[in-house]
Amino acid sequence: MSFTQTKPVKPYQRAIRRNFWLIKLRWWAIAGLAAIILLSFILSFRIEFIGILAVLTGLVIHNIISRWLLVRAIKTKKKGLVDYIERIIFYQIIIDLILLSVIIYLSGGLENPFILFYSFHVVLASILLTRTASYIVASFSVIMLGILAAIGYFNLAPHFSLGIFDYSSSNSIYSISVIAIFAIAAFVLVFLVSSISKRLKSQEISLIRINNQLEVANEELKRKDAVKDEYVSRVTHDIKGHLAAIQTNISVLQKEIAGPLSPQQEKFVNLAYNRTIRLTEFVKDLLRVTQMRLKNETDKQEFKFSELLEKVRENALTNAEKKNIELKILNSDNTSGFGNPFSIEEVILNLVLNAIKYTNENGIVTVTLSDKDLYTECSVCDTGIGIPPEEIEFVFDDFYRGSNAKNLRIEGTGMGLALVWQIIERNNGKIWVKSELGKGSCFTFSIPKKEEV
Repeated sequence: MSFTQTKPVKPYQRAIRRNFWLIKLRWWAIAGLAAIILLSFILSFRIEFIGILAVLTGLVIHNIISRWLLVRAIKTKKKGLVDYIERIIFYQIIIDLILLSVIIYLSGGLENPFILFYSFHVVLASILLTRTASYIVASFSVIMLGILAAIGYFNLAPHFSLGIFDYSSSNSIYSISVIAIFAIAAFVLVFLVSSISKRLKSQEISLIRINNQLEVANEELKRKDAVKDEYVSRVTHDIKGHLAAIQTNISVLQKEIAGPLSPQQEKFVNLAYNRTIRLTEFVKDLLRVTQMRLKNETDKQEFKFSELLEKVRENALTNAEKKNIELKILNSDNTSGFGNPFSIEEVILNLVLNAIKYTNENGIVTVTLSDKDLYTECSVCDTGIGIPPEEIEFVFDDFYRGSNAKNLRIEGTGMGLALVWQIIERNNGKIWVKSELGKGSCFTFSIPKKEEV
């Protein structure tokens, strides 16, 4: 039996994801710029169409080249892949800033409020790159903003006004103020964002490491649990064979085939025979629970509850008559379920025999079916000893025996309800219990009517 283990996320994998994320963001920017060009025709506002279209084309080519560089690096680079991918990110942000500067120049220069987009690139660099590289990007942004101011101040190229407000291109105080404020904001942003990003990355790495350790530990526990169950299955199977041989030999003595027994000998032989039967039943239950855990699939089909209940009645009636218990089975020919019919029959029989066992003489055991649209509910209720309230949550645990049952010395293996729970779970159902001490218990399970898709 083999289990797959989740490998830790490598640094290069995170770098690749970030790069693809940046490329994806750029496609959104390209879509936004294309929408602006389209709106300029619809709403008839003035833009430098040729220049903006050239920038749009440049962005598309830039994005295609960036993706090609990334894919090529993933396929060919064996060593230093993380550093190489970070250089690709650095190259992309620098080209983005140049193209952004062209767009801003063509749409108003320093009067364009979109100069704030420089800050976005600074933030992106602080998240995706090292602090040193982020400071370089911030410095380059300030330089590009300075070039825009210089072009307007020295009239090196025509000014394209947005018409939002007009400022004097020769106003040096305005230009210097904008550049200074942006420079301070950019460097503060780099410091703050890179510090936060560094802490988050550190926490992310720690969480990933812890998560992977937990997953590996969980898989190891599953493996050990499977080994344990397989071991128990083999051991109980062997014990079952030995017990069968012992039971056969004792039955020979009990039937006096080997010779007559004295009353005292007969008493001890009967005690030994009865104990062997109980032990055999216990081993059978334990073996079946273990086998249920080892198997991941159950053969399922649509079945009629009426057929199962008729078989349950036949098998349980003798036990009920011995204690003069009224066994009521409220049947319905139309009620169906989807699951393994043999297993479901075993569940109902187990619950009914349990109810008879823990119900005093002249009591009542009732089996009821309820139609719940997508599910069928089956309830087995008795007027027996009940379950202590503080113990109800443990009734489906392996080897559980109610304290009141032990006090009354009612025999049992403690595996029956554990087996019931396993079967119901394998059949995609649910089971629960309501009980009142001294007044009885009601076990209810639900089973789908049709195969769940």
